[in-house]
Amino acid sequence: DSRKKLTQVIQLSSELFASRTMELFLTNLETKTSLMIGGEGKLWFQNGSDKQNFPSAVAQRISKDDMSFYTMLEGEYFIARLSSRSTEPLYLIADSCLSLQPDEIQMLEIFFSNANIIYNNLCLKADFMATQSEMIGLLGDVIENRSRELSGHQERVSDYAIILAKKLDFSDEDIVILRDAVKLHDTGKIGIFDSILDKPGPLSPEEFESMKSHTTIGYEILRFSSRKLCQMAASIAWEHHEKWDGSGYPRGLSGEQIGQLGRITCIVDVFDALSSDRVYRKAWSFEKTVQFIKDGRGTQFDPHMVNLFLEEQETIKEILMRENK
Repeated sequence: DSRKKLTQVIQLSSELFASRTMELFLTNLETKTSLMIGGEGKLWFQNGSDKQNFPSAVAQRISKDDMSFYTMLEGEYFIARLSSRSTEPLYLIADSCLSLQPDEIQMLEIFFSNANIIYNNLCLKADFMATQSEMIGLLGDVIENRSRELSGHQERVSDYAIILAKKLDFSDEDIVILRDAVKLHDTGKIGIFDSILDKPGPLSPEEFESMKSHTTIGYEILRFSSRKLCQMAASIAWEHHEKWDGSGYPRGLSGEQIGQLGRITCIVDVFDALSSDRVYRKAWSFEKTVQFIKDGRGTQFDPHMVNLFLEEQETIKEILMRENK
């Protein structure tokens, strides 16, 4: 029987280890804890910083320093603590549980020891991702500050791209990465002269050739990293000015020769550029910009991306209006 219970704990723990996000981990933990402790009561999570709202018996117990991964208060409450260096403890509380045998208690010790390792790793991952996102935001600010016309452009293009990515059923993990990767689509403008970036009028043919090189410059900056984010960002930087009919740059790719990320970024980048003020013209109206997108179906833009864009145009309009307040 003990071997059977140990097998159960290993199985439940392995299912927790498969949780790729904090949300999924907490959902799985709640479900599996309920199976292990039994009882008909309510389970809930409560942050350690919210002590004034804990049941009084629970608040008294967690205030002591000797609490291990979990504890039971005479069958009235079950309390499990998840802790990491970077966050306040998180408690899983049940307001009833069955009496447990010594071997069941030992299994709980193993289970919550594993759960705490997973929680700590997910917290570290979240902290790393937040730091990475902040650094990318700062790099985006550096790029935007080189051009008077790019204020807020990286953030908006990222927001619009995520809307299309969700319509395309990107995984949650890829959406998180894409949110930052898209912000780097104009990285290559670091290598373009200020006189071209801020010219208050149309570019000459020679200046336009120079401007076009920002796609390749960005790609060359980003492509050497093996990180998925940088690989995605390199692809976007290189291909976001390619056109569906092959008339774009820098390589004249057409149709599905252009990567999906490039096709997504192409349409949202153009939309934001047209609907924002530039040094040589005022922003187009939302309606005029949407009509331009429609007219570009099958020539400048992937027809499927245009369809998805039009399906979500009200959501996109809300973001645009919010940013322009």
